[in-house]
Amino acid sequence: HDLRFPDADASVALPYEVEAWAPGKTARVWVRIPELTPTTSIWIWWGNPACTSPPPYSTDGSTWGPEHVAVWHMGGDPDQVRDSSPASNHGRGETLGRAVPGVIGTGIHFDGEKGAAKLTSILPIGKTDNTVSLWLNVPKPGTEGLGLKERVGIILGNFGDKPNSNWELHATGEMRWHWDRGRPDLRGKIDLRDGSWHHLAWVRERQSDTLRIYVDGKLGNECSGSGADITFTTKHTIGADSRGKGSPHFHGKMDELRISQ
Repeated sequence: HDLRFPDADASVALPYEVEAWAPGKTARVWVRIPELTPTTSIWIWWGNPACTSPPPYSTDGSTWGPEHVAVWHMGGDPDQVRDSSPASNHGRGETLGRAVPGVIGTGIHFDGEKGAAKLTSILPIGKTDNTVSLWLNVPKPGTEGLGLKERVGIILGNFGDKPNSNWELHATGEMRWHWDRGRPDLRGKIDLRDGSWHHLAWVRERQSDTLRIYVDGKLGNECSGSGADITFTTKHTIGADSRGKGSPHFHGKMDELRISQ
């Protein structure tokens, strides 16, 4: 509770979030800094016995700016996927995947059968520019229980309801963006079933009327037409969509799933 991260003048305390804390071991703390340059230094203060409770800005989502719709670190809680943004749009499910080492701390392994987490709030991104991104690791076909022709599954979706949008990987391991009942339905060109971590991003740009998908920072595909603006009326699910048992549950590992606008 006595952690403080001062700015360069030591006059302002920077917002921070403790993701994981283990005395005598490794901790993970997110700090919102004004800018990052080659000469940036981050100062840490501690040792004040009068600090017996966490500062409000360390628990209310202040670490994540207003452009963040959701920030799911994908670790630490066995029965929910906690959202660290001010929206607190946590994902809850009776059965989640097991915790595994991720790219940053802990991730979640989904078994492709039943692991999923339903969000507690409706996503407000149907009428805005938005980016959905995450780190993802899918096993090679025929390993770790992934069938040779198995559809890898849904990362985030509410297909089965109207209106809807799914962010997913299809049967041959390529990225897919199914917006507004498939209008448009954009797919990537890279098979991501290789047992390695990749950073993926789906970007909707309304002004240029374009959808783009990125793999490890490189453009994977794009299409003209960003789809019609829609107002979601049902909640999305992490690891599945709204089709219940008929939903292609995700098979692989996820870490740092985020939505920004």
